[in-house]
Amino acid sequence: MSNTRALIARWHDDAGGTYRSWSLWEQRLKNFRSIRSGIREVVAEIAADTFGYSGIVRLLDLSFGAPATIARELFIVAPDDREPEVRAQVQRPAFRGVGDLRVRYLPYGELERHRESMARFGEGLKGIQSVSRVLC
Repeated sequence: MSNTRALIARWHDDAGGTYRSWSLWEQRLKNFRSIRSGIREVVAEIAADTFGYSGIVRLLDLSFGAPATIARELFIVAPDDREPEVRAQVQRPAFRGVGDLRVRYLPYGELERHRESMARFGEGLKGIQSVSRVLC
């Protein structure tokens, strides 16, 4: 039990971590409503077989509305074979703001191949960064 408490204390004390930047953030409840609404839309798009990286629009909306400590690095997690399509989407003029963010593409296959070692040995974003690729 002491390992769990130490882990929670470390998470709580991390100035750039989610507890300080998200849990204590005033706009959190407003964003929870937005995220819930966005998830409903994504589920409906998946059910209708029309889903596809409007997820990028949602990602930008969330990142531009979040404190800088939250949006320091963003990942688009998608099927391995969709990388060319994702790259084409973020090159569109409507997504010029993506260049201001550190957006990376994380293929499902890389995540699946390395998830156990990242969970076991990883700390922070280093493991995820090593198997993802910068989009812009």
